Amino acid sequence: MEKALEVVLENVQQIRTVVEWGQQMGYGDTKKFSEVFKKHYKKSPKSVLIVLRLERFHTLIKEHPEISCFELGIELGLGGERELNEYIRYHTGHHPHLVEKSGVKFKGKIRG
Repeated sequence: MEKALEVVLENVQQIRTVVEWGQQMGYGDTKKFSEVFKKHYKKSPKSVLIVLRLERFHTLIKEHPEISCFELGIELGLGGERELNEYIRYHTGHHPHLVEKSGVKFKGKIRG
């Protein structure tokens, strides 16, 4: 289970759901993956996946200020610009450009 975060970070474009994450980890049963993950990290895999994606969003806009919303959506495995906008608005309450410019942070912590 220690490799779960490494697996999702390496495959963020391909892993869109907890089901896909569990399959990537070799679990045929998503419930079993979720149970083992929760025991180990004390958080649901869904909440961790959201936080990791939002962290990646912040990293990408800092490292590549010229990146478009479409490219961000693709890099995060969300689809295009519309999907990115919906995802960021839903999880932060703000449009991606406002999140980028204001440095709005999301509530979430994964490690320790």
